[in-house]
Amino acid sequence: MWFSKNKCAIPLLSRFTKKYMILCACWFAPEKPKMTTFLKPTMMALDKIYRQGIVVKVSPTETATVRGLLMMAVMDLPAKAKALVMKQFNGMYGCNECGDSGKNPDGSNNSLHRIWPYTADMTMRSHRSIIENVRETLSRSNPGNAIPDLNKQLLALKVPDCISHRPRSITEKHHWKASEFRSWLLYYSMPLLHDVLPAEYVAHYFLLVSAIWTLASDDITTADLTTAGLRLDAFCKSFEELYGERRQTMNIHKLRHLQMYVEMYGPVWTTSLFGFESMNGHLKRMVHGTRFIVTQITFTKSMSWGLQRVAAAMENIHERKGVVKLAQRLTSVAERPNSTRLCSGLYLLGNPIDRHVHEEHLEAVRTAVGHVDNTIKYPYFHRIELNGQAIYSREYGREKTRNSRTVEFEVDGAVHFGEVVTFCNIGTTHLAVLQDLLPIATPLIDCSVVQNLTIKVALQRPLSEKVFEVRRGDTYRAVPITSLRRKCVFMSTGVRTYIGRFPNVVEKD
Repeated sequence: MWFSKNKCAIPLLSRFTKKYMILCACWFAPEKPKMTTFLKPTMMALDKIYRQGIVVKVSPTETATVRGLLMMAVMDLPAKAKALVMKQFNGMYGCNECGDSGKNPDGSNNSLHRIWPYTADMTMRSHRSIIENVRETLSRSNPGNAIPDLNKQLLALKVPDCISHRPRSITEKHHWKASEFRSWLLYYSMPLLHDVLPAEYVAHYFLLVSAIWTLASDDITTADLTTAGLRLDAFCKSFEELYGERRQTMNIHKLRHLQMYVEMYGPVWTTSLFGFESMNGHLKRMVHGTRFIVTQITFTKSMSWGLQRVAAAMENIHERKGVVKLAQRLTSVAERPNSTRLCSGLYLLGNPIDRHVHEEHLEAVRTAVGHVDNTIKYPYFHRIELNGQAIYSREYGREKTRNSRTVEFEVDGAVHFGEVVTFCNIGTTHLAVLQDLLPIATPLIDCSVVQNLTIKVALQRPLSEKVFEVRRGDTYRAVPITSLRRKCVFMSTGVRTYIGRFPNVVEKD
């Protein structure tokens, strides 16, 4: 940003020379600056120059106070819209001098091209009219205004380690990977958008979330499949009413055929492309230069296959232990480091610590195993691996940005949810001590406030909850570790807490 000095006191030919041009601000970033932040130091300095002035010495015995006033700012139209915090030149009422709204040519809805035909009567903007526009804008509900708060809540989420990418800002969605969009759709979006979007839009969006979750689950009944198909059909049918005809792209249309493909080939995770995308990344790591790329990939892949055969053959010969371990590590078949097998599919990670049962957990442990002698120390541990899932406990303490301790478990055929506090071994029983997370009876979507009949009818068909609000219980529960089914996504929005269930434990990022 440049300043030019007083145009009246400087000769015409000298006004735009280096001597009289002042560089007052620079901005280096991929995105354009937020003008309220970028211009604030400059505006404060200009205000000080105008109010207090600058004391200059005009003679050995005399000083004078010189004040300055910003007369005009010249910038291109996109920068002008940002500086004035108003619509761009291609938006309705984009002219900052008058109230002419302009129009789309030929009645089209192309928002990127807008024209302003000649009009004989123009209503000029005034200080009063601009103040009224600002008040109207502030009083009008706009979901876009909630994006900063949404970003704050999204970035604060602590997701399990099985979700490889931690949540990123919505403003960076053009950099999101497919797995990040999947996590947003299935888990994060409903709790975050629930109080932001109008009820009709939330209910409509919930049709998509619940249907896709069902079609991606590892246990789909015929009734669930039918309901998911009806919800997708209702989503597409009511889409135009909420978003307009021009938004109905091929991706929206294809949703109507998704039920058919699940009936033919099984859940959508069976045809997931995440594994193939992962292998593309594996191939990319084989290339270490710009020449002979095909030869590099072919040689490295051949060596990889050959090394796997060598590692398998080493198990039948008397090779040195260190060599065998190296071969196994290079072929990703090395044994788990510092782990102890407790039973089939269950491993203790790390070293156990002997200690007495905590007073808060004593009643829960006694309920699970009967008599517990509190004078005896029992082995406690903080991490386990159950059927390939690493589950941590609250006592582990080293989880700062993740939450891999919120789980779904089963007791007497009923599904419950809780946060693992610790793991212990009482006699021959391996226990997980949990604090209950109790689902709240209030449904996520209140059908009574939905006006669209298509959406309302589709939501009234029963389908198990995928994302729901919970509250933390006051008591603890001890259950066999083998009763833990899978991890869950624990989400807190500050006021409410939610749990998102994983539809399956097969699909990876």
